[in-house]
Amino acid sequence: MKKLSFLCITLFLFIPVKTVNANSSDSLIVSLMNVWESGNLDIFNSITDEKIVYDDIPNNHTFTGQAEAASYITHVHNWADEIKIEIVNSSSNETTAYAEWIMTGVQSRPIKGRVPVATNKPFTLKGITLIETKNDKIIRAVDYLDVLGFILQLGAKVELPGGVKLPPEKR
Repeated sequence: MKKLSFLCITLFLFIPVKTVNANSSDSLIVSLMNVWESGNLDIFNSITDEKIVYDDIPNNHTFTGQAEAASYITHVHNWADEIKIEIVNSSSNETTAYAEWIMTGVQSRPIKGRVPVATNKPFTLKGITLIETKNDKIIRAVDYLDVLGFILQLGAKVELPGGVKLPPEKR
């Protein structure tokens, strides 16, 4: 019995154990969402490649390099307070990951070039971020988000072709 126990323990020591890399795609997407919430650029610079490409799809803009991409992330902290991000769904593999998220906050200062006043209105913004990784760094990120829902919450009115107005006028 002692020999069998010794054999089992010895064999167990040589069984390969899967290790999780601290910068796996899964942890990188979570870290990126934490950067959006906190605005912590030290973390951003530690998880991204110097030549990161970050696409802001709703605004049709591409940010190239850490400095430009960092300005995209920190701009939210220039106009909003009480920023929180909840990841509601995510998935990853070795080189890609996505996070479906909900950002909440209060628009407490003007949004440069967009909303010239502080509405002081709370907002809920839904979106999804996709990342591509290489050598434990984010090399590309893409954001898709519900901009229309966001601006309507801030009090915007939108008129579509044919006279349809959003939000619909109350009768």
